[in-house]
Amino acid sequence: MDKSSPSNVHRTHDKFYLEIPASIEPKDSFKSSADLLEKLMGPSLAGREVLDAGCAVGHFPHYLATRFPEATVEGLEYLPQLVSKGKELFPDVKIRQGSIFDEDSANNGRFDAITMLGVLQIFDDITPIISNLAKWLKHPGGVLLVHGLFNPFDFDVFTRYRKAGEGLAGELENGWNIVSQRTFADVCKTAGAQSVNFHEFKISVDIAPNEEDPVRS
Repeated sequence: MDKSSPSNVHRTHDKFYLEIPASIEPKDSFKSSADLLEKLMGPSLAGREVLDAGCAVGHFPHYLATRFPEATVEGLEYLPQLVSKGKELFPDVKIRQGSIFDEDSANNGRFDAITMLGVLQIFDDITPIISNLAKWLKHPGGVLLVHGLFNPFDFDVFTRYRKAGEGLAGELENGWNIVSQRTFADVCKTAGAQSVNFHEFKISVDIAPNEEDPVRS
C-alpha cells in the first residue's frame, strides 16, 4: 500500500484474485497490451526479457509466456499469499515476491519491457514507482507499458470509498485514482523516458453490474 496514505486507508480488494481459476479467458486488457508489445518489439519477442509488475497470481505473465514462448517472462507481486497461489496455478512462470517501491526487487537494466496493469491507480505518489521501473529497464530501448486510468484533463483525481453502514470511522478502500496524462508524462520524462504515448483502450464486452462487487464491476 502507498505509505503516504492515511492509516485508515487500505487495499483489501486484491484478495479476490485468490478465487479466480487458471483457466479463465484472457481479458481484453491482456490482449490489447500484448498487441502493443508486439507492435513495439516484434512479433515473437524472441530473446526479450519481460517483467509484469503487480502481477497478482500471474494470469497476465502466463498469457504473455503462452503467446510469446520465445521470450522470458516473469511476474513480481507484493502480497505473499498471491505469490503462493500464483506458483500453484502457473508453475511454468517465475513469480516472485517484491515491491515496486523497493529498487532491490529487480536487477537494474535487466528487462527489455515492463508491464503494469491496473496497479498504478492504487497509489497516490507514482514518482518512486516509475523511477524504479525505469531503473529496471534496459537503456536505451526499454519499453514501459502501463494500463490504467489516465485523465486527459490536467487534474489528478484521488479516490477513496467505504461501504455504507460502517460509520464515518470505517476503513477506506483505495485503488481507483485517475492520474492526469500530464502528471504521468512528466514523471516518466523525469525518470528518463525518451517519449510517452497514450493509447485508448476499448473493451469489447459489456460488463454487467455485480451486486457482490459493485465498485469493480
